[in-house]
Amino acid sequence: MRHLIRWIVAAALLTFLYARGSLSPPPTVVLSSLLGAGVLTLGLAWSDADWKQAFIAVFIFEFIVGTVNTVDEGVIFHVLQGKMALTVFAGTTLVSALLALVLSLVPPMRRRSSPPRQFPPKLWARVPLVACAYVLLYLTAGSLVWPYVKSFYQSRPLPGLEVLLPIEWVRGLIFVVGAWPWLPLLRSRGRAILFLGAAYSILGGIAPLLLPNPLMPGPIRLAHGFEVGISDFIFGALVGWTLAAQSKVAPAALDQTNAKRVL
Repeated sequence: MRHLIRWIVAAALLTFLYARGSLSPPPTVVLSSLLGAGVLTLGLAWSDADWKQAFIAVFIFEFIVGTVNTVDEGVIFHVLQGKMALTVFAGTTLVSALLALVLSLVPPMRRRSSPPRQFPPKLWARVPLVACAYVLLYLTAGSLVWPYVKSFYQSRPLPGLEVLLPIEWVRGLIFVVGAWPWLPLLRSRGRAILFLGAAYSILGGIAPLLLPNPLMPGPIRLAHGFEVGISDFIFGALVGWTLAAQSKVAPAALDQTNAKRVL
């Protein structure tokens, strides 16, 4: 019940903000708000976070995935420029902060007792490889959707591969930073895979592309929604599988397990 309340209140807040207080918001705004609030609520339900950890995890993820790595993509491909980019950045940062407050405090998150966790070995080597996987997924998905969006971008100056590849590798690293506060909180690797896959997919692509946008026509947003929704889900699942912290087995419990196997 607590998580249902959290989801409803957060979705109502997002709907109000995205619809600018309108009492009759478009259905796509309502759907975007329900999806965005819902996936974060699910992550909190699967975590061991108290309200402070919940605020940090939600704010950083929403800020990086929903703001930084959305605005920078718009700037790179000349969809957002100048004051418009700064306005979108400021507005989405405020939304991230308000959403984090609501999800962590309505009602307040309480930490569950859980076994200690540790990150996988050689984490320093895994993170750059995960960023490389993001570049591969990005290029593959982009090449598949290009025939459907080419008409929109052909009049815009686009970066070449020599510029795009390092930029997207850095964006992959930024995506990992957004997930970092969640990695020790999610209670199993399976839940980390499902949550991060869904969260990257929804917050990084589907939810913002559902919102009415005068800068990008509906068919282009729909094509990008399929592109980013699928590729970001795969990437998020990879982040969860590769980087999520796992519960440590206490020595006593390990001894009991080995004894049972011997018997």
